[in-house]
Amino acid sequence: MTEERSKICYILPKYDANTDTHFSYLYDLLNKVSNSLDIFLVIEKCVGELDFKGVAKIVIKKEKGNFLSKFFEGVKIAKEAQKAGYKDFYIHYSFIGALSALFVSRGGRGRVFYWNCGMPWLYKRNIVQETIFKFILRNVLLVTGTASLKIAYAKEYGLDESRIRVLHNWINLEEFNKESVSKNEAKEKLNINTEKPVILFIHHLSKRKGADMIIPTARIFKDGYFVVVGDGPYTEELKNEINADEDLKGRVRMEGRRPQNQMPLYLSASDILFMPSEEEGFPHVLLEAMALGIPYVASDVGSVRDISPEGEQKYIYTERTPENFANGIRDMLANPVGGAELKTHVTKYDINPISKMFIGLFE
Repeated sequence: MTEERSKICYILPKYDANTDTHFSYLYDLLNKVSNSLDIFLVIEKCVGELDFKGVAKIVIKKEKGNFLSKFFEGVKIAKEAQKAGYKDFYIHYSFIGALSALFVSRGGRGRVFYWNCGMPWLYKRNIVQETIFKFILRNVLLVTGTASLKIAYAKEYGLDESRIRVLHNWINLEEFNKESVSKNEAKEKLNINTEKPVILFIHHLSKRKGADMIIPTARIFKDGYFVVVGDGPYTEELKNEINADEDLKGRVRMEGRRPQNQMPLYLSASDILFMPSEEEGFPHVLLEAMALGIPYVASDVGSVRDISPEGEQKYIYTERTPENFANGIRDMLANPVGGAELKTHVTKYDINPISKMFIGLFE
């Protein structure tokens, strides 16, 4: 007799076939776990053609409407899922998705799992959003990236640790490595013509994600060629600083947004990944760098130190200064962390073991 599969209603904030965000990892995981779970997928916003092969049912929400109309639409869909036997809800960040699922599951009629990974206490929202966020956290089974983040969420929001689950972020090593090429080939494809070591920054261009450290670090470490991938509120300030300095014009290259599938190419062309964030949770970009054996210099925030191998520990800085980062880059180039160590370490975050962790949440 075939064992009955667990039924999960998964609420996804956005599907974009050409996304430049970590959401592409969610699509991959959903395809993977749909072999073992019966998934009712709710997509709040959809761009491009869907590519979900084993998902049992997909519902795409209307994009228009105010908060209340979107909430009631979410309730209607959640009730439909619950009526079909989907009593476990898993929500990735969405406030409306979480509130809808909580409303339908009230009185013990279901479980609501809510993913949040980062340090949101450092960047509080307005009073209404913060009140909603705290309400959600106190009424769901929170899912976050590591044990240290579990402790931090419990402390910052007064949560019961027994109601917090840990699910690591992941990378599909087999698929990601298919896209890698040699350093010379990658530099040729990207038209990076320099003998200087390539220092890569991939992130949202905001102070929160460390964009303010790029230029000060480049000014100290003059032997590097800095490639900046991403955009955001700090974009114009960066461009202005570069254009005002002839030296920086030749050593800092702004690439803008690039789709997620181009990340292996940029990493392959690089010598060091630079991640000087003020706030992080469990950054996928570090898994990507490790997958290709690219060492990194980073700030000690979120789970960065927890997920890094021993050789990387000295290049993770608690004090976030351009002097520390420039010295770290210089030292790293002289004594690079071995690619074999990085590639071995990252296997624990491959999609195969992590998909089992995800399935285990609902047992």
